[in-house]
Amino acid sequence: MANDSGYSIHTHYIPIDAFTSTITNDIKNLIRKYGHIDCGLRHEELCEELNKYIYEKKTLELSFMNTDGKKKWNSEWSSKRIGFFNRLFEEEGFTNMCYPYKKIGNQSLYQLKSKHIKFCKKRDEWKAHVERNNEYNECVKYNQWVIAEIKSLTNEFLGNVKVSYLPTVKKYFRTKTQPEGYEPPDKYRNSRLDCTQYNPPQRSNPKGPAEKNFREYHNSFVRNIRACQGDQYLLPPVEILDTGIIVAPFVLILVISLILPLLYKFTPFGPWIHQRIGKNKNMLNNIIEEE
Repeated sequence: MANDSGYSIHTHYIPIDAFTSTITNDIKNLIRKYGHIDCGLRHEELCEELNKYIYEKKTLELSFMNTDGKKKWNSEWSSKRIGFFNRLFEEEGFTNMCYPYKKIGNQSLYQLKSKHIKFCKKRDEWKAHVERNNEYNECVKYNQWVIAEIKSLTNEFLGNVKVSYLPTVKKYFRTKTQPEGYEPPDKYRNSRLDCTQYNPPQRSNPKGPAEKNFREYHNSFVRNIRACQGDQYLLPPVEILDTGIIVAPFVLILVISLILPLLYKFTPFGPWIHQRIGKNKNMLNNIIEEE
């Protein structure tokens, strides 16, 4: 074969760099599939799928080589494999936990970690969809799901803390940026959305007559004010009933002030009240003289 094909004429050897360049993107996609940059990596599932993928690709690659070529290739792959995976995990924001494989230990804590990572990934995808599409109903559904998931995950986390204690549990929630681990509830803040900022759906039931008339009347007034049209009141004019309530006391006072002088002059009410006032005045004068 030609020298520029990547094969050696004598050994049918394919350079490792040619192999790694063809699998790099696929491996990065697998890391993204099982990892969340802030919440962690489901490395058990990732490592299992990576091993299958590498085995298939390596088998195909070795099929083109003779015995000496295979021996040389395997030797070089063994020496470069860890460095290759370290670089790919690093570029994706994770620590290489597959080569060498990091044992799980407590399966219950690992399952909690896996649920937590799945929540983080689905939350980010769904949240981005709602924010991008401005969907009110979808926002409500998203918030309902978030509330239920956070409650379930938090209860499971606290249950594990009672059994294994917090320092042990936190070790299962290590990330590249938080090597000492973290508490999952810390990642749940700001998960919910404010659905009022999105367009609400049209109400299926029509407004009642009173509500409809009130809104139409006052909305019309506000529109006129903003457009500098019509009478420029700070508030809408009061209704007739409101006017009656305000004016009635003043009318009553006016009527009484007109009737009292007439009663005093033309009826027995006048001499009677005059007698009462005179009597009280004489009593006051006598008290003053005695002093």
